Amino acid sequence: MPYKEGKSFVGQVKIKNEQTGAIEKYRKKGFTLKSKAQEWEKEKKKELKALLSDSEENWPIKLLCLKYLDEFKGSIGHYKEKNSILQHFMTHLLPDSPISRITPKQISLYLAELNNIHGANVANKYRKHLNTMFTWFEHKYLIKCNPVNIVPKLEYVSQGRYIPCVEDILAVLDACGPDDYWFLVLYFTTGARKRELFRLTWQEDVDFENRRFRLGSRKNRQNKIIFKWLPMNSDCEMAFKFFWNNRISNDQKFVLVCRIKGPHFGNPYKNRDHYLLQLCALANVKRFDFHSMRHVFIQMLGQSRHAGPNEIRMLARHESLSTTSKYSNSPDPVLYNVIESATISNLRKKAVNKIINLADKKLKTEKFSDNEIIEKIE
Repeated sequence: MPYKEGKSFVGQVKIKNEQTGAIEKYRKKGFTLKSKAQEWEKEKKKELKALLSDSEENWPIKLLCLKYLDEFKGSIGHYKEKNSILQHFMTHLLPDSPISRITPKQISLYLAELNNIHGANVANKYRKHLNTMFTWFEHKYLIKCNPVNIVPKLEYVSQGRYIPCVEDILAVLDACGPDDYWFLVLYFTTGARKRELFRLTWQEDVDFENRRFRLGSRKNRQNKIIFKWLPMNSDCEMAFKFFWNNRISNDQKFVLVCRIKGPHFGNPYKNRDHYLLQLCALANVKRFDFHSMRHVFIQMLGQSRHAGPNEIRMLARHESLSTTSKYSNSPDPVLYNVIESATISNLRKKAVNKIINLADKKLKTEKFSDNEIIEKIE
């Protein structure tokens, strides 16, 4: 029976039966049993996998996600958000795919699917997190391998965050009991982000003697907690003193702890997502969140005319003025003085000066004496 040899595979040879046209597999020479050929094939696959794993760009994508998430284990909120996004991303890719095999087209199709289901804003949010992860990988291992960077953002119309009016904030404060009242006062007067406030400790972060407190934030390019000391105003100091005088024990570490009897009694707060929404419902005002109050804090600093843009940026603890400008809807305080030059009274004054100058020029060309010019102008 004539045979024609075909394509060679690991541990086997593919040949074709010319009479029947069927493709038949035969063991390679040197293997007495088929099981021996399979064992040899498995060993070769392991060697190939080990060879590929030596290069970071050939790591499976799931390993990149795990190593990236390890950087955020200290920050519960950031870790939960990133973990949720990366878990969703992994369901749309093969977890064992090498990093270098992820293409911009795959990213684009994934974002397009997100856009169809959740909208462009959510898709852009996922794109931002994926881009940050691949950028982190490039900087960490000095390998250029970011398929997200060239994928453009999706167009969307921003609805903007709802910023409450002053009356609504006061209505919520009036509807609160003492604990809730001073909690919101402390949040507003520090201008803190929610988790920064929950991280405050008595020993390290509050200094009554010098009327200052310290906030730590990961909102920086180094992705490390950076602490900054800030001054207390009178309301802020009173709020700190309220919680100091009402500690549940003398050795209480954190400034804000759960004071309700139960399994979380004495533990520092983690989130309190629904807390402010419930207070808004109690005060019968439109619902707003904690970060909206930070917007109001920064806007009030801008409207006071006592601080320049850089002072507002320092109190808000932003790295750039462009970030601060997104929070404040008030013009630069310096512009209030500049804009006074463009008034109707100044316009009339300018017109009078122009008439006088023209008259002065005309009289001088007629060669009158200085005393005669003065008399004619008068």
